[in-house]
Amino acid sequence: MPGHEQRSCDEYVPDRPVAITPRLMKFHPRHPVILLRSSWQSVNIGDIAHTPGLLRVLQRFYPQAEVVLWPCNLGHGAEEMLRHHFPALQIVKGELNSEGKPDNETLAALWDRADFFLHGSGPGMVQSSAASAWNRLTGKSFGFFGVTTDSPRPEHVEVASRADFVLTRETTSLLHLQQAGLRGVAIEFCPDATFACDLRNDTLGDQCLVEEGLQEGRFVCMVPRLRYTPRHIVYNKPRTTEDAERDAVNDQYAQKDHAKMREAIVRVVRETDMCVFLCPEMTYQLDLMDDLLFDPLPSDVKSRVRIRRRYWLPDEASSVYARAASVVSFECHSPILALRQGTPVIHLRQPTDTIKGQMWRDVGLADYLLEIDEVSGADIAEVLLAQLLDSPKARANMRQALEYADARMEQGARLVERSCISSRQGS
Repeated sequence: MPGHEQRSCDEYVPDRPVAITPRLMKFHPRHPVILLRSSWQSVNIGDIAHTPGLLRVLQRFYPQAEVVLWPCNLGHGAEEMLRHHFPALQIVKGELNSEGKPDNETLAALWDRADFFLHGSGPGMVQSSAASAWNRLTGKSFGFFGVTTDSPRPEHVEVASRADFVLTRETTSLLHLQQAGLRGVAIEFCPDATFACDLRNDTLGDQCLVEEGLQEGRFVCMVPRLRYTPRHIVYNKPRTTEDAERDAVNDQYAQKDHAKMREAIVRVVRETDMCVFLCPEMTYQLDLMDDLLFDPLPSDVKSRVRIRRRYWLPDEASSVYARAASVVSFECHSPILALRQGTPVIHLRQPTDTIKGQMWRDVGLADYLLEIDEVSGADIAEVLLAQLLDSPKARANMRQALEYADARMEQGARLVERSCISSRQGS
């Protein structure tokens, strides 16, 4: 993005030395093999975190399974991060050809060997076409783990009707699927797998704190967001009519939304001894920090506000969030990463950001889900200052929510296990 140094994350810096060597596809003959379709994009640390989160769920609750990742996008250093934290993970790349079949021998061999196709967490049934092709070509089962179904299209409902299960990451999607006529399939609530993403990179996290002059427990992270992701900027594509319409909405609300966050920043700096750290969840947000948050601040406040000038990966972000007193975010997944670390969080939901925010109510954190059009900057500040003044209470609330999320994800893993056993018995 213009005006900022955006160091590439492609040169991943691990928190300890590790040898990474290519691996051949070898499986224990008695172990079930799960083909995981995930890793939708790498310009958003939340989308990156879906995959390691689900890998952790399966490691914890179904350790007998061998998981092979079939990714869509592992850029920005995401692949190196995964290989570092999951050195035994096998990753197979490829696409489907015009006939809906794997376009290379390695992927085709995996389709032949795998017992079950698992669609990872995401904003929808992102790869329902791949799940359908798998089922049609192999006759084997598949399921969806932690997806949103905002307005399920008929083709999605048809694919879902052939699944063993559809686990939605918030309860509103359950209602949508029922209203769409989905029957005969296990439909349950299971939080976004990012809730299980516990990766950390303390080497980079410690370095970040030193560079920014931040002390553990003495700063609050703030994450901005436009009402619509400017995809033409993120992906460097020509601006469409729809992009122009969404840009107009962003222009209308950007200052209004972030003025409320700025009011909370001012209150934190003036009423506590803490600093504020402005952080990105998506690449484009590096260009929002100055105009929307830092520049309009009073001069006496600016001296205790720091700005993250580079994109990062979930493990480094989590190491920083773990040391924060709170994380306040317009984005949904940064507070989820922070929650996994036990850090108090507040999610500021914009009405354009789909229905996924419902998951905060579902896990018991309704008091920390603030609808931006329904609250003032003073309201945000009061909730945040209450967290800072009574950190033990706030952290206890976070632990309770995380325990419930873990229980739901364990139930999801049990469904995966039953489907794998059934598939192997039927093969």
